[in-house]
Amino acid sequence: MATGIVNKYAAFWGAKSAVLHVPFAGAWEGYFSFGINAETSIRNLIEGKPALSIIGNPLYGDNYIELTGGQVAYLVSGIKNSEDMTIVASVMPVNDASSAVVSNYQSQRADGSGLCIGTQLGFDVNTPEDGNVQATFNHGAVVNGVSTGARANTQDTPINAWYLISGRVKNADRTRTVNNLTTGSVGTNKPALNPADLGDVLRFGSAYNNQFGGKLRICEIAVFSEYLPDENYSSLIQFMRKSAAKKGVQV
Repeated sequence: MATGIVNKYAAFWGAKSAVLHVPFAGAWEGYFSFGINAETSIRNLIEGKPALSIIGNPLYGDNYIELTGGQVAYLVSGIKNSEDMTIVASVMPVNDASSAVVSNYQSQRADGSGLCIGTQLGFDVNTPEDGNVQATFNHGAVVNGVSTGARANTQDTPINAWYLISGRVKNADRTRTVNNLTTGSVGTNKPALNPADLGDVLRFGSAYNNQFGGKLRICEIAVFSEYLPDENYSSLIQFMRKSAAKKGVQV
């Protein structure tokens, strides 16, 4: 069964009321297509799923929202972190700084026992002030009661360019995978068997503290509370490339 994603705003997909079809059903938590203004950018295009809340004063372009980390200008979702997860985003890092595209790092653990490492898809800095960042995905675990990160990174890429990046976690075998689908770079991490460290709802553009102060332009984000099978993952990537291209963003 296909999933219909409805966008009522002509400036995004070139029609008064456009419906795009992803050729599979899945555990959709959200699909967000940003730009123009706050009204268009907070919409969750998956029927029945909650919209975003805006914190601070993001900037809006024709085909993106610009968010600033360090809890300055970001979005709060109603999406809970989950043991299995797939996140895909078309995004441009605009400064040489660590950033969080989607994260709940340092939120309260689900059991209230402290702060979590949780999940983070974003960009990291290998060499400061060299104009490059690397896509990174972290999905934490609890090891002997301690929150521990399990992070995978890709190779360095220049800032001020559009990339399609993804993070997937398959908790059955504990594989964490990050992809920069624009450059073809992949990183994996397969930690020991430990329970996932989940925490509170996901934010876009900021963690729950000011550690990741990078600035990002985000075109679109898709979030699933499952590890998408490879066939469906490939279909999603094709869909998101076409959707971004309709907005003039090539990834």
